Amino acid sequence: MIGSGTGHTIDLGSGGMAFAAEHPLKPGAFVEVSISWPVLLDQTCPMRLIVFGRVLRSSEQRHVCSIDKYEFRTQARTSQGAAAPRSDGMLQRWAEGIRKESVRATEAGA
Repeated sequence: MIGSGTGHTIDLGSGGMAFAAEHPLKPGAFVEVSISWPVLLDQTCPMRLIVFGRVLRSSEQRHVCSIDKYEFRTQARTSQGAAAPRSDGMLQRWAEGIRKESVRATEAGA
C-alpha cells in the first residue's frame, strides 16, 4: 500500500527516528519521511532531509522507524510546508532492492 500524510518529528538519531503521523503504520512497512531542515544551505536555500527506513514500532499515531538511507535535498524557497508526495518511485525501488538482497542472502545460506 502506498500512502502519504503529514505529521511531526518527535526524536531523531543516527539510526532511527520517532514521529507522529495522522495515519496508522504497520511494523515492517517501508517508509519515506520528508523533514523540513531547520538550517539553510549557504544561509539562503531551504533544505529537506529525506529518510528511508522501515517501521519498527507503532502505537496509535506515534511511530518509530529505522534510518536505512537518507539524503538532503534543496526545496523551493517559497514554501516551508509539507512536501508534496513524489511520484518518482524512489521508495519502491529502494524497497525492492532490500527485498532482492534478502532473497539473495537466504539463497546463499541454503
